[in-house]
Amino acid sequence: MKTHNRFVIALVCALVVCMAWSTAVLAEDPPALPTAAQMAADPVVSAAIDQAWTDSQADDKDNRHEEGGWIVQDTQTGKLSVVRWPKGTGSSISPGAPPKIPCSRVVGHFHTHPNPPTDENGTKWEQGPSQSDKNFADHYGLPGIVKNAAGTESFGPATGGLPHTPVPKASIKVDATLDGSPWSGSVSYTLTGPGAASPIAGTSVAANFSVDVGSWTCAYVSGGPEGASLVSITPSPTQSVSAGDTITFTLNFVTPPPPLDASIEFDTWTINGQPVEPGTYQVPPDTIIDIRYKEHVDGEPGEVVTVDQTCWLLIHYEEGDQEVMWLHAVNADGAVSMDPPATKLYQMATVEGEPVPYCTEIPLYMCEPVKLDVEVGWELEVCTDYTKTINWLHFPEANGAPILFDILPMPMAVFTLSSYACIELDGDVDPTNDCTDRCPPLTIVVTLQP
Repeated sequence: MKTHNRFVIALVCALVVCMAWSTAVLAEDPPALPTAAQMAADPVVSAAIDQAWTDSQADDKDNRHEEGGWIVQDTQTGKLSVVRWPKGTGSSISPGAPPKIPCSRVVGHFHTHPNPPTDENGTKWEQGPSQSDKNFADHYGLPGIVKNAAGTESFGPATGGLPHTPVPKASIKVDATLDGSPWSGSVSYTLTGPGAASPIAGTSVAANFSVDVGSWTCAYVSGGPEGASLVSITPSPTQSVSAGDTITFTLNFVTPPPPLDASIEFDTWTINGQPVEPGTYQVPPDTIIDIRYKEHVDGEPGEVVTVDQTCWLLIHYEEGDQEVMWLHAVNADGAVSMDPPATKLYQMATVEGEPVPYCTEIPLYMCEPVKLDVEVGWELEVCTDYTKTINWLHFPEANGAPILFDILPMPMAVFTLSSYACIELDGDVDPTNDCTDRCPPLTIVVTLQP
């Protein structure tokens, strides 16, 4: 019985000593703290790392995930063992708090990086320890080991052992959006703030970092979605974080709209609204000569842009009963119209480039061509096909018709018309389709009086 009591007392004393090891100060001459290389070479640890790699399913693109564990040292014998972490995800793992084991101390940690350098979707993955891994090692003061397809790589302090009082830490999460939807991939940025680890170089999103408390600034460097531009970092590029808290920086990218490109092309001559082929036509009184152009603006569908258009009419009085024939400026608002309807900003008729007020009379001398034009501003919807109609001339006087010019009464006249047009748009990427060639001519024989 006495012997039994002495055994119980000895066992209790040993447990008390072991508990003291796990909570405060180690006994005299404790085992040396192992380095990462020594831990990786230890048979128990090496086998555990190999098993974690197998469990990571690196060859299965749908199920590969990170695995890891704490490396624990017996403070009496120096032997190493492993306490595995909960199963991780494809590119992250949550270790939880270091274990507290009597007569033992945590001396390191390991985890796997099962993703290949470039995966099946073309995403590039860091093979060695990430900045988050290094921050984790510094936070606990423990060396770490990363296992990937090529082997193992160590990082962090040379040696370390818990119990250890970590410096108060906080977390930063960096993610991104593309056109308002979550996006992940390669992008370079920096996190600048307090502590020796600053600045932190980020290489992808989404990513998490363990950082010192205080004010941190996120700055974009390069990369991101192909063809997209960074428009903001929200909620703010600079934020403060307290111990135990998490702040998030979101890099917001947008896909630039397609470039703007306005174009115009000749469609047809019309007489009283009816399309006609180029040629010679004898027309009766009360006739309107029109022209139609096709217009289009390529770019972001639904966007509304402002365009400025100029159309010229070269009128050549070739034959008639009088040496001079007279035009009368009307510049009726409805003389230039758009189908489908568009908002007209302004309209001005000119002769040889000079504006002509309403009721101005313009002489047309035989065999001396005169250039008329009309300048119009529009708001057009991008990616919409428009047809612009210009009611140039009316024979004889308009009597209220929506035209630009009318012909004062005269017995008989023959004249030839030709036309071309241009469209102007700020930011137009292709000027080669902004103007038409001179269209095929139309010859008109007018008999106004019997």
